[in-house]
Parts: sequence; C-alpha cells; structure tokens
Amino acid sequence: MPNKEDMKLSPNQLGLTQREIMYIFVFKMLSQGSSHPAELFSQLQERVPQDFLKSRTNFYAAMEEMVKFGWITFVTEGRRKNFSIASPGAEKMQWYKNTYYIPLSSVKVIANSLITKITGSSRDPVPESAKQHAKLFNRLINVRDLVIFFFLEALHRTKDLTAKEVYDIIRQEYGWNCSEGYIYELAHELEGEVDKTDQTEERIPLIKGEWEGGRRRRNYRYRLTHEGLQMRTHAGDTALTYIKNVHRYLRAIVELLQEDLITAVE
Repeated sequence: MPNKEDMKLSPNQLGLTQREIMYIFVFKMLSQGSSHPAELFSQLQERVPQDFLKSRTNFYAAMEEMVKFGWITFVTEGRRKNFSIASPGAEKMQWYKNTYYIPLSSVKVIANSLITKITGSSRDPVPESAKQHAKLFNRLINVRDLVIFFFLEALHRTKDLTAKEVYDIIRQEYGWNCSEGYIYELAHELEGEVDKTDQTEERIPLIKGEWEGGRRRRNYRYRLTHEGLQMRTHAGDTALTYIKNVHRYLRAIVELLQEDLITAVE
C-alpha cells in the first residue's frame, strides 16, 4: 500500500495554486464580515486541509497582494487592521466560482459515489452530469490501483469473466471509461505476464485464465487466484484511501465556493 506521503494532494492538481486557495478563503470569510488577519489565519487552519497551507508569513503576504490588487481594503483602528472585501474582490471571487465550482463539485460527487461502491453501502451509478469531469478526477487519484480493484472485485462477485466482460462491468457499474485495450493489458499483468525486458522479480498471478468453449467460439476466461482474493481487499483499501483523501480536499474547497460567498461588499 502506498505510504501517506504518496497520497497527498496539492492545489495544483485541482487547477488552483496554493496562493489562490488563500485568496478564495479570504474572500469567503470577508464576505461574512470584516476581520483581522490573525483571526483569518486561525480560521484557515481549522477549515482548509493542512497540506494546502504554508506559513503565517505566506498567508499575510497573500493578503498584502490582495490589497495591491484592490480586492480587499482595511481600516486601522488603533494598532488593529480590520479587512473587508471590495467590489473588485467580489468580482474576482465570482470568477473563481464560475470557473471551479461546477467541475470540483462534480468530482466530489464522483468520489462520493465510488466510496459508497467500494464500501458496499450503495450500488447507485455515478450521475451522468458528473461524468463529464471524470478526467479531472483521474488527475487526483492513482487510476491503476482503482481499476485493479474494479477488476478483482468483478471476478470476486461473478467468479468467471472474460476481459471484455470485465470492461463492460466497469463501464456499467462504475461509469469508468478507460480503454478496452487498457483492461486487456492489465489482465496480462495480473495474470503474472511481464515484458521480457523487465528485470523486476517474477510477479505472483492474481488471476488465472484459460480457454473455454468449442473451436469456433472460444473465450479466454479469468478467475481469481488465492493471492488475487487477498489482493482484492488490499486493493480496495488502497483505492478507498486515495478517494477519501480526494473527497476531503474537495469538500473543503467546494464549501468555500458555495453560493453564499459574496454578501457583504464594500
């Protein structure tokens, strides 16, 4: 199973920089009323996943930049600066919402749907409206680990399948549009076949295939090996860890982009 460091996301994978996550957060908080940078940074630590954060110094630098852009303003009261959102900031926040809210919300829906499928709590298909953003979801996870789980799970439930039947199940049940050729390549890999130029250790077959049927209609059908049955659980845990991580990040960012963002504009 990959270590936790390998499963971390970065804002860039979502199409946003870390600085932009800070911008969006400041817009969100200031839309609810004026505030001091120290209070905002404390709220940021509570609301946004730690992997997205840099130092307090970087956060303050982001706010100074927002002042230069004219997005936020401040009033000095004694030694305290209270910041408020300005009209250009409201317009910029609306641009972020228009650009990112729908795709990130759709990917969050995909992640949630797959979590329920892997845990067995639901068999509902991925909504069609979310599938158009599947490529973004693929950028956020380890696709290979997820498809291995799909493959092994299909054989666990149906016992005996061709690669084409596995491909059809993955498309129908998970809404996954990987290529049919990729499934055939993965099947060879799971069967323990490797490129002769590959110098790695011999792989343990997770599936076993054999020809069945008559001369005119023969099918190469796969079954799980004992090792494949054990790997199914491992692959499911790995895929679930990735997807839960994605869902956690997306939930935090989507909440910042929700409709109640701009209510108090100077």
